[in-house]
Parts: sequence; structure tokens; C-alpha cells
Amino acid sequence: MKKVIYSILALSLFFTWGCKKGYLDINQNPNQPTSAQPEQILPTALNNTAGRWTHREMGAFWMGQWAPSGSVSGFTAEKTYNPASNYRTAIWSGIYDNLKDYDFVEKEAEKSGKDALRGIAKIMKVYNYQILVDTYGNVPYTEALQGTDVIRPTYDKAEDIYDDFIVQLDTAIALLKKPESSINVFPRSSDIVFGGDATKWVKFANTMKIKVLLRHANNSAKAAYIQTNVDNIVAEGSGFITENVLSNPGYLQSDGKLNQFWATYFKDAAGTNVTAVSFYAVGAYFKTMLDGRETIGEYRGRGGFYSATASLEGVTLGQLDAPLYANCSKFNEEGLFLCQSFNQDSYLMSAAESFFLQAEAAERGYLADDAQMLYNKGVEASFVENYIPGGYTGAASDAAAYVSNGEEVSDYADAPDKIELIITQKYIAGFGHGAFEAWCDYRRTGFPNPTALDGTGDIFYSPQSIFGKSIPARLLYPSTEEQTNSANALAEGITNVHTQKLFWAK
Repeated sequence: MKKVIYSILALSLFFTWGCKKGYLDINQNPNQPTSAQPEQILPTALNNTAGRWTHREMGAFWMGQWAPSGSVSGFTAEKTYNPASNYRTAIWSGIYDNLKDYDFVEKEAEKSGKDALRGIAKIMKVYNYQILVDTYGNVPYTEALQGTDVIRPTYDKAEDIYDDFIVQLDTAIALLKKPESSINVFPRSSDIVFGGDATKWVKFANTMKIKVLLRHANNSAKAAYIQTNVDNIVAEGSGFITENVLSNPGYLQSDGKLNQFWATYFKDAAGTNVTAVSFYAVGAYFKTMLDGRETIGEYRGRGGFYSATASLEGVTLGQLDAPLYANCSKFNEEGLFLCQSFNQDSYLMSAAESFFLQAEAAERGYLADDAQMLYNKGVEASFVENYIPGGYTGAASDAAAYVSNGEEVSDYADAPDKIELIITQKYIAGFGHGAFEAWCDYRRTGFPNPTALDGTGDIFYSPQSIFGKSIPARLLYPSTEEQTNSANALAEGITNVHTQKLFWAK
């Protein structure tokens, strides 16, 4: 089976790494929310969730998608794989702040009988809590979000929280399936994701359930539990999401109102490039494509453009060989990466991720659907997302041709490890916006295999690592948590980010 080799992207960066709240924010104090209707808070919360990049950026560095050039100082924790307790604390604080918004929406909606709003809030609380658990393990959950009523919440076991995710998602689905009435008005104008389409929210909840359940795949004792809950999804009947799950509050070309990624990594409202400390190179993406690629037109890999005569060089995190950077393409060149317009959508989940999750569930025997068909749909969705018109009539037809001609895809039946193939293509499809999920998949499955990617086994690993080829398996609890909730935080006994793995890790 032909190996997929990767190329490069260059990236200019200058920003505080925590995601700033946008112009929709009306709840500055998470413990004392401003008097407002839940419909007013919901778009703020959704915008902040989709626009948050701190955890994705971390995943992009550690999974070989982004790499700072040798001329850049700093980023020592990323390069050495040695994050301290003050590393990226915005992941913790930002998510709990965001969760407080959703908690407000849920509670206020319950008071007024707005069940659809409650359902959306529950789904998004699971979405955010899963990031926290996947980063830190045990976290405050049952006693969290209570403000001054509980200022030192206890920590819940990560696996128990995961089990409750399914309960919360089931409840959300039931709420969203209630008929619209004079009380339960679907939040069309304030729902900046699906425009109040309850059925799409149910599909998204089902997809989230698959994502939660597959985290247990390494635990054979959970097999019956996974199967029962997958069967429940099938019986519910709405299916899974088949489109990109995107958020857009109506971004404007004005300071504080731009798409967060655009404003952070590319241009300000005046159209001027943000001040950059240096260029960054992405260390792992399409360098050469599959057989037959040149007959289809140009497929835009997020790391650059492929042609039959030239391709971009690759670098790895922490590499100091400066000449390699001469062949890197800037992330903000037309068509590359995620910088396409100031009002572009922000991602919550891609269609490709949904199809690859389904493909994995089918390959593991939990879904009765054809795993190869779902895998092909994932590759096609990735192609369409990154499409540049070629010699065919449109993205969909080009995608079909790409799948039928691509050796990597057509060899699915003969692949020695189909889970590896699924996870590797999921990694490719989620470049950038799916980098955190890639870090989770790597810790959970060991894929994508760095050796298989480029034949050396070095494509992920920083030569400045002080832990060898060992990417961090978690983060330490933030130093702020150790100060304000020290008894509970220190009782967890987390001191090693490499050996103290999460419950679902391989």
C-alpha cells in the first residue's frame, strides 16, 4: 500500500495564545452573569467555543502539523515536551468560562420551558468538558460551575464523567425532539451553527456520542457498553452529521469582530498582516499525493499545492536546519490553510471527522454499515473541503474521481491495519482545526504512525525533546488551580505528563 507523504506550510504568528472573547461577549464575570435571556448568551458561547485555538494549536505542534522555525526563540515547552503547570492555562480557564455561559443558557431555558435551547446547551457542555477531560483527566464536574456556592469543587473521575456524557447527550436529544410550541421556540436567530434546525443538532449529538464511545475502544470491559449505546443511536434513527459543523455570528471587518483565527494569525481589520515574530513551518502534510492525482486537477492540501514537478519540503518541530525553510509556503498565501476571509466560518467538527468516526465504529464491529464506504466518504469530504477546481465539473465529481483513482483509498480492503488507515486519513482531513483530535487519536491508538508517514519515524518528534520520542500524554493541572483549589488539585497526584496517562490511552 502506497505511503502518504507530507509537505509543509509556513506560518506567521504573533498573539497571546489564549483565545480572546469576541464582540458578542456579554458575560464578563462567569460567576455573576449579566441579566439576559438565554437566546442572547447562546451565540456568544458558540462563537467562543468554535473560535478557541489554544488547545488546537498545542495539538498542531505536538502532532507535527506546525513547527516554529529555527530563528524563533521561545516555545520551549512545545520543543522539549516539558509543559509545566503554567503551560497554556487558558485551556482550563477559557473552557470553564465558556461552560458557565452554557450552564446559564441551560438553567434559564429550563425555567422558561425552552427545551431546544436546553438541548443545545447540554450538547455544547459535553463538547467542552470532553476537551478538558482529554487534556487533564479528572476534573471538577458535578460540583463545577456553581460560583461562590462551591469555590473549591472536588474532582470527578474522568471515566465517570465520560459515562455521564452519554446520559447528557441522550437527554439533549430527547429535549430537541420535542415539538415546537409557543413556549419551546426553536432558537433560529441565535443559533449561529444550525439556524435552529433541531434535527441537525440531534445528528451532531449522535456523532458526539460515537466520539465519546470510541475513546473506550481500548477497554474490552466496555465493549458491551459501547455496543448498547451504538445500538441506541441506530434505533433513535436520526443518523450522524454529514456536513461541516460551523459557527458564524456574522463576522465584520472591524477590530474585535473578525473571525478569531483570521485576526490571530493573519490580518487585522485594516487588512495589515499581524506583527509576526517569525515564520512557522508546518511539518506534516501532503508532499506528494496519491497515484493518479495529477490527472484530477489541484487538490489543495492545507500544507500547500501539489504539482507533478515540484513539492514543498518538510520540517519537524524544533528542527534548526534553516535552509529547509526556504521551501516553505506561508500559511497566509491565497488558498492555504484556514485563512481565506475575515468572515470565514469557524469549525466545531468537520464532515470528514464524522465519517471517519463512523468508519472506525464500523471497522470495530459496532456499526453494521460498510466501513470502507464510510472511509471513502471521509476522504471525499476532505477533498471537497480543500478543493481547487481542476479538469472536472465540480468538487463532488472530482472527489469521486480522486477516491476511485487513489491507490491509498482503493487498497482499503488489503490494508494490513484498517484502523491505522482510517486514523491517518482523519489526521490529514483535520489539519489545523482537527489537531487536538489528532493528539487524542495518537494517544488512544498510536496512529498515525510517524514511521509510516515518512519512513524515518522522526516527523512528529522534536530533536530538542528531553524525553526522546515521547509526546506528552496530558497536561499538569494549572498553577492557578493549585493555588485556589490546592487540596483537591494536589490530591490527584499528577506530576508526570508522560507516564500518568488518561484512562482511555493506549
